[in-house]
Amino acid sequence: MTIDRDLPAKVAEAFKAETTGWGIDPQKIEQLAAESSDRQTKLFLQDLGAEADNAKSEKQLRNLGTVLLGYARTCVEATEDLIFSKVIVKPLGFTPEGAATKSADSMLEDGGLASWQTPAIQARGSMMMIAGTCRSVIGKARSDALVSEFGKSQDARARGYYLKSFDIGLDDAEMKLDLAQCNRAIRGFRADILKEDRG
Repeated sequence: MTIDRDLPAKVAEAFKAETTGWGIDPQKIEQLAAESSDRQTKLFLQDLGAEADNAKSEKQLRNLGTVLLGYARTCVEATEDLIFSKVIVKPLGFTPEGAATKSADSMLEDGGLASWQTPAIQARGSMMMIAGTCRSVIGKARSDALVSEFGKSQDARARGYYLKSFDIGLDDAEMKLDLAQCNRAIRGFRADILKEDRG
């Protein structure tokens, strides 16, 4: 959305002009408008926060997109409103679904749950993470070999996700795996990747 930098002042001016003939005390109108704006802001933050905090499964995490879609649609409605259409312009090709998906993806991609992260991409991300987590156990050469084998992609987003997964594993000081556990995890993720590649 393209938003006028003077939006607050211009909206206040347009709202004042719109409500002049209502026969209501201007101060009361300003109070109601401020309360409404504050309420909507709180609702957005609480709805989004509740979805994120209460999510216990992949399906629940993906519900973040539903919340964002609702607000994207509100933005589109604003571009058709008598007052807000003067200060908010919908870009060419903008769709609420596209905007919501993009925003949700930015929140979910670190966990491998973005819309573009297929099971095959997720499996490689898991392998990259274990390559980082187990690097001090399996050694530099083996860790680097896993990165070389599973960290490649023609998709820049996927490459970024793989490298970030590796870094997360590398920085994880709490997960302490021994050699047997690392080998078991690597075998499991390799099997998952092979399964996804075969379709």
